[in-house]
Amino acid sequence: MSVGYIKDFSPDKKHRDRNDSLKVNYFKKMEYKMEPKLKFCHSCGMPLDGKMGEEIVENYCNYCADETGNLKPRKIVQAGIMEWLKMFAPENSNPNFQKRADNYMKAMPAWAED
Repeated sequence: MSVGYIKDFSPDKKHRDRNDSLKVNYFKKMEYKMEPKLKFCHSCGMPLDGKMGEEIVENYCNYCADETGNLKPRKIVQAGIMEWLKMFAPENSNPNFQKRADNYMKAMPAWAED
């Protein structure tokens, strides 16, 4: 559990001094729970929440790792990302999906260039 502070300007009795003027407690303690970080595939960016992609080996989804837990070849992963990108393109457009997928993969830790 984490602790944060919020400004509190509530004018109830506990915030008034003996001259009956308003005292402001600028920081009131507030507790909140931190949500666990959602994990993503280091190869394609798929959320590893069990709804869309499952983590079959640490940091890789079931689309990017084979049944033995090894990362699939770059061309196979790139083809899957190209198909995913096509879902967002207008029908009458003809963008270079291979180039877009290659640029997308450069941002992924598994495929980042040093």
